[in-house]
Amino acid sequence: QRILKSLDMVKRFIKYWLFDRKGFVYLVIEVNAPFTKLPPLDDSILIRMALEEDKPKIHNDLFPHILDSFENDKRYFDLIGEKNFKCFLAEREDTLIHYFHVYHSASSSPLIKTPKGKKIIRDNDAYMGSTFTVEDFRSLWIAPHSVSIIIDHLRSIGRERALVLVHKDTPGAESFYKRLGFKEAI
Repeated sequence: QRILKSLDMVKRFIKYWLFDRKGFVYLVIEVNAPFTKLPPLDDSILIRMALEEDKPKIHNDLFPHILDSFENDKRYFDLIGEKNFKCFLAEREDTLIHYFHVYHSASSSPLIKTPKGKKIIRDNDAYMGSTFTVEDFRSLWIAPHSVSIIIDHLRSIGRERALVLVHKDTPGAESFYKRLGFKEAI
């Protein structure tokens, strides 16, 4: 079984380097620009920054919902508590239903290792990494409100821009960020 898992990882690596990496779109938003007006968030939902003591709850509440395509995200939760990494969580009725990974410094994030990373990152950029919302809660505007809270946080620590990376094959991702004010980074 380990051999099959290793072969699958090699296959995904080759697929990425030959095909997938060419389909990435880099988007950017100025954090001091006015943010898109959003409908109110359900009062029962709280979006907050994760704490180290949230790790067991993340494992219990979120991990069972994380699909294979997000499996890689699980390892980043170990970074909670480190200076450059923040994780924003949404919870409803004491259950975690959403996460968003954020790096205060894009140049010290996984973005730097992508094909255009070094060309587009400026000194004072942040990187908004992976995000996920449990399927039953995807129509509640959690992700847009999470982005708004993250932008406020990045502004408060003096970041100038926030970058995101989406793949053209991810349905609706590029248009989601563009509706919130992100533009293609050149």
